[in-house]
Amino acid sequence: MNITWAELSVLLPEMIVAGMASAILILDLYIREQRRGLVHFLSLVTLVFAAIATLRLHEDAASIEAVRVLEGTFVRDQMGDLLKLFVYLVMAA
Repeated sequence: MNITWAELSVLLPEMIVAGMASAILILDLYIREQRRGLVHFLSLVTLVFAAIATLRLHEDAASIEAVRVLEGTFVRDQMGDLLKLFVYLVMAA
């Protein structure tokens, strides 16, 4: 299975959230109690970047059809993008 950049770009919002969640969890282990606001700030920044990546991918889409990558194990469509943006908004609130 050859993974191309086009396939990875479809997964970009999920990779941002997964990577930053891991980094924030590790950072939370080592910071002092007085600096816990940094974890909240980085979480919000992560959600903003993930939303921007989702919207940017939505603008780049040439058609309304669903995009299947990784041999059909991941499907990106407009409804999924809408639900992703809703989840980002709810988590940020």
